[in-house]
Amino acid sequence: MTTAGDPLSGDPYADLAEIVLRAAREISFHEPDDPETISLTPSNGNVMRHVDRHPGATPSEVAHATGLRRSNLSAALKELERIGFVDRRFEPADGRVVRLFPTARAAENLRRTRAEWARQVFGALGGDVDPRSSIVLLERLTDGLIASRQREHQL
Repeated sequence: MTTAGDPLSGDPYADLAEIVLRAAREISFHEPDDPETISLTPSNGNVMRHVDRHPGATPSEVAHATGLRRSNLSAALKELERIGFVDRRFEPADGRVVRLFPTARAAENLRRTRAEWARQVFGALGGDVDPRSSIVLLERLTDGLIASRQREHQL
């Protein structure tokens, strides 16, 4: 396995991808300190993050944005509803349209989860690094990867 700065890796973009994957893996391996926090599967977490950022999204919009197949999304939504994290509401003007909303329970869980992530990242960095420029870079990377995936699926 190569690491950043390894003269054999030769590709800083591949190094960046590997580092992002390793960091995400380490963050996901930490069990929350707060017993009230509910850990989600990667698929459920992906769905929940989209619904949190886009309340009122339709299941089709969530599937498109997350790259999940409709059957996988359906299973994730059933589980998220079962644990009280997602509320499905029918569009008043057209009862066939369903919109997804995060619940108050989901918002509280997200608050706890983000506090745990902040604690982990702050501790790992030693508290002397300003992460804002990294956030901009990683948001741009994520947006570009999502756009690329969506273009590929349109072909």
